[in-house]
Amino acid sequence: MSRSLRPAILALTTACVLALVASHDAPAAAQVRPSAIVSALGRCLDVSSANSQNGAAIQLYDCNGTPAQQWFVEGTRIRSALGRCLDVSAGNSGNGASLQLYDCNGTPAQTWTVPRTGPIVSAFGRCLDVSAGNPNNGASLQLYDCNGTPAQTWTLR
Repeated sequence: MSRSLRPAILALTTACVLALVASHDAPAAAQVRPSAIVSALGRCLDVSSANSQNGAAIQLYDCNGTPAQQWFVEGTRIRSALGRCLDVSAGNSGNGASLQLYDCNGTPAQTWTVPRTGPIVSAFGRCLDVSAGNPNNGASLQLYDCNGTPAQTWTLR
């Protein structure tokens, strides 16, 4: 091999290795640990009946530590320990849009800004909200204009 080719081959090999390393993602579960998402109303974000299927309803329920209440915040997505993501049904961006569990797909319907404490804001600019501020078990969750009420205040624990 010619001495003049060695630096070029070395540079090309290094670039390929760096590209492979940069494109490798560790498993999402290894990047974060699950959290409960607790409402200021005193109950947790919960997958109704621990149903892991697409379309499963999201509700407020007494905190109990089960997989139905374990969530992984992975950048801008919220993934349930049941394996699917928090999703705005049918990508509806309006007030009152319901929430569900759905295959993770990276759409705006699954894009959230999640602080340690405070409002969880969707890519549509609306907040994760407990319908009518209902503090009872089984209360439904929705998107709603952000208004700073306890129905829109959440803490990761």
